[in-house]
Amino acid sequence: MAAATIVVRGTLGGKRVNWGVERARREGLKGTFWIKWKNGTSQKWDGPHKDEWAAKAAKARRERELKQIALGLPVADSGKRITLSEAIARFLEVKRTESQDGRSADRWKWELELFQQVSGKTYVDEILKEDSYKYWRHFQDRKREPRTIYNRLCSINRFLSDSICNVAADRRLSVKEMPSYDESAVDYYSQEDLKRLFAACTAEERLAYQFFLYSGCREREVMFATWRDVDFDGCTFTIQAKQIGHHKFSTKNNKPRIVPIPSVLVEALRTYKLINSDRQLIFVNRENGPEGHFLYKLKQIASRAQLNCGHCVTGSYDEWGNLTPGTEKYCKNGPYCSQWTLHRFRRTWATWHLQNGVPITDVQEWIGHSDQTTLRRYLGLINVKSDRAKAHANNLAALVEV
Repeated sequence: MAAATIVVRGTLGGKRVNWGVERARREGLKGTFWIKWKNGTSQKWDGPHKDEWAAKAAKARRERELKQIALGLPVADSGKRITLSEAIARFLEVKRTESQDGRSADRWKWELELFQQVSGKTYVDEILKEDSYKYWRHFQDRKREPRTIYNRLCSINRFLSDSICNVAADRRLSVKEMPSYDESAVDYYSQEDLKRLFAACTAEERLAYQFFLYSGCREREVMFATWRDVDFDGCTFTIQAKQIGHHKFSTKNNKPRIVPIPSVLVEALRTYKLINSDRQLIFVNRENGPEGHFLYKLKQIASRAQLNCGHCVTGSYDEWGNLTPGTEKYCKNGPYCSQWTLHRFRRTWATWHLQNGVPITDVQEWIGHSDQTTLRRYLGLINVKSDRAKAHANNLAALVEV
């Protein structure tokens, strides 16, 4: 099978040297990432790439092209027109290579096939800026929220600008042309609601959702948490790539991180390990695989604790995202409240750390954010609710009595 290889190109003694990725990582050798492959008897190179993960994506694309050439199929580099269907297929293959699981690739598949249907275009070189506007109007007609439309258009721009499509900038929406939207309010759980929630939990449920609350981890990070990731003496939890049976887990930004966890959680985990030390995962389902129903169980507990807001309506949705009549489920009647989410534990964790004076740079590193934009929104909410802000408001009222 046609294959490409990633190498790290650096200098040694004033001479250019190529190292294997494993050797470069093991020995701390620095350089740029390149792809090499054979074209007949000729050695071909592609690079430099910004990091190892960009090189891996380029390697996946190149190997697909080599396979297509071997099968006599057209590729973008051959000078033949590439269809939108071909571009989508190649893009999805890269996404499946990069993704933690199949859900991300499935979401991209839905997104891109919908764009293809709405645009009505056959070839990539036929795509114009008007097609993005048409896609925008498609969601407007279906009363989608501005933030949802913005996210959808960002995804399409990412696809069109990828090297697989390489659609020119003047045929894509610019940053200034993207839709505007109002930021949603930062929401986090109150201490009273959490006390009521945990009071309604079983011992195992309590440990699982305390883990979410005290680690600030994402759902899949908890799903694939292992005993090996917990430092019982150092009171830390490490989020890192791993293979659990036939399940593969990788971090969101492909980098490991370490999170401090409180001693109360460490001791609860230590006790839990005494009766579950024979398994690799901390939390498992009935088949001893990764627990994939944390959200459903959380909503059940919230309903049991009478914490539902009483106003949410959910149900089955069609391919356009419309609620199917007759499938409505009301949170006043059962475990369907949208106010109870796993990610809200993460926002609560970040807010509490910032309230307690932890530097925003530390919280950013622990939570795994690439920038501080979201955390600064949390910080803004904390500041406006502070005693200092309340004092200013009271001073204003004292100055201007009505």
